[in-house]
Amino acid sequence: MAGLFDFFKIEDGVADDPDIELRNPTQPKRKRNRENYRKKNRELKEAHDLSTLSKPIGRENDSGNREYKWRLIDLTPERIQELTTQMIFRLGEGKGTAYYMLGINDDGIPIGISPEEMKESLSNIEAISSSANAEMRVLRTERGIDGEVAEVMVSKSDRETVIMDIRIILLGKGGNGKSTLIGVLTQGKKDNGKGLARMNICKHKHEALMGRTCSVSQHILGFDSHGDVTNFTHGYRNSSNYILDKSSKIITLIDLAGSEKYANAVVSGMCSQIPDYALLILDAASGFDEISLEHLKLAEALKLPLMIVITKVDKASQEELNRTLDQLDIYVKALKTHITNNEDIVLISKMFTEVGLVPIFQVSCVTGMNLDILGNFLNCLPVSDSWDKESEAETEFYIERGIEKDGKKILGGVVVKGSINKGQKMLLGPNDEGRFSIVQIKSIHCKHVPVTSVRAGQFCAFQVYNCGEVRSGMALLHINSTPRAAFEFQCEITPIDNVNGVRKLSNNYTPLIHTQFIRQCARVISEEAEEPIEIFPNKATVLKLRFLYHPEYIVPGTRLMVKDTFMTAIGKILSVEYINFS
Repeated sequence: MAGLFDFFKIEDGVADDPDIELRNPTQPKRKRNRENYRKKNRELKEAHDLSTLSKPIGRENDSGNREYKWRLIDLTPERIQELTTQMIFRLGEGKGTAYYMLGINDDGIPIGISPEEMKESLSNIEAISSSANAEMRVLRTERGIDGEVAEVMVSKSDRETVIMDIRIILLGKGGNGKSTLIGVLTQGKKDNGKGLARMNICKHKHEALMGRTCSVSQHILGFDSHGDVTNFTHGYRNSSNYILDKSSKIITLIDLAGSEKYANAVVSGMCSQIPDYALLILDAASGFDEISLEHLKLAEALKLPLMIVITKVDKASQEELNRTLDQLDIYVKALKTHITNNEDIVLISKMFTEVGLVPIFQVSCVTGMNLDILGNFLNCLPVSDSWDKESEAETEFYIERGIEKDGKKILGGVVVKGSINKGQKMLLGPNDEGRFSIVQIKSIHCKHVPVTSVRAGQFCAFQVYNCGEVRSGMALLHINSTPRAAFEFQCEITPIDNVNGVRKLSNNYTPLIHTQFIRQCARVISEEAEEPIEIFPNKATVLKLRFLYHPEYIVPGTRLMVKDTFMTAIGKILSVEYINFS
């Protein structure tokens, strides 16, 4: 079940299997890969035949979510603690579900145990499950060689909620090292200079092959009360459950595409991902370019507190680094400070948000230079309290996307107002006619773990009952609300691009509107049919627009952005003309 909800889950293990060749997949390599997959599947099926427990089931695997135990009797407190730690590991391997095979030794031989020993072993597993915040259920019992054997399923109990995270969006041109930086911070391993660190960060296989991010992805970075990173232990990555258990602060790093080809995805991501901070990534050798400048202007227009990280300082010459620093002085007008030690991090992190100070870091993901300083600074960032007030409002949840798997409808998105509980009934819509229908929340996942409730400011996924067709931009609203959809609305926009002349908009202009997770073209409606609308640089203009394809749920005051070849602008919705059903 957990896999259905992992909308923002990192695809693991792309480069872990030496038998699977990823780079330059020619036809012979593809054929070889398919043969290796079939061979491994056959071996796994033959070695671990679980259709019956009365026959050998194959040797226990040190990884995975299946544990063999002959018997669990006469346990000391120290042994119970060891078994609890082991169960947490198995639950993490199975994303919240683990299986215990009782009466079976490590070689998979069903030796069996007496009924009294089985009763005590099951009682001990129940106690260990309780310590691990999990629940157990006996799936089956059978007769082994000399006694009983049993299969027990242990499932992680739903959390009540997860702590509020700090959301940082990474900006900058493709190739500057955004994904690599995320990989180094979250995995605790340095890059090899050839893209190793980003391999398990890439969301799609072609991103790993090409070295270019083309989609929005989220990655969590946890810190405990001592300031240590909880993502990894002794070089091994921990599960999401473990990170959330051990962390007192969670940072969500939002990775965006840096190529001009995916400029609309960047604008959509900045509108929908509700970031608290912006982190601009610059290559020490190449410095600013048009894409980095546009991302800088977007961050300034959205009034996001800005941090700048200069990467690849180990490869750049001193002359190239000095040129990049000179560009910073030209393009970033705010007060800047270079952070090179841990002494002033706490003071600067407070000034950073209070007076608009821009901290600058020079790092190398290959040598590890200043990465500890950057991590310590991120740990000191204050959590935004702006969502506390929104949590008391009437519930609004915007859908990023919906999928159907095994006949179950899963909706992923963000809670922008109020709170949502498991089992709650809500209104879903609008459909193409502008109407809303009642659905029920069956289960909730947040940060890849099951929870019973979520609140404003949190990204999550729901499994819902009675759900029809779903599209991006639809909303889940409180059952007692009276929502209405709209085609037409009035907005105020301000251009933030580099065009200095006056632009004229005709009635044929159909910009792509980004607001929340809504992405739809809208036509300009002008009262003066013959007169074009004039758009002046850096000056607000009021427009009336009408969605072309279907109505949307929008409310006054919501931020919107326009991005196309004609104009890049930011603004907000002033008023909405709702559909009236008579």
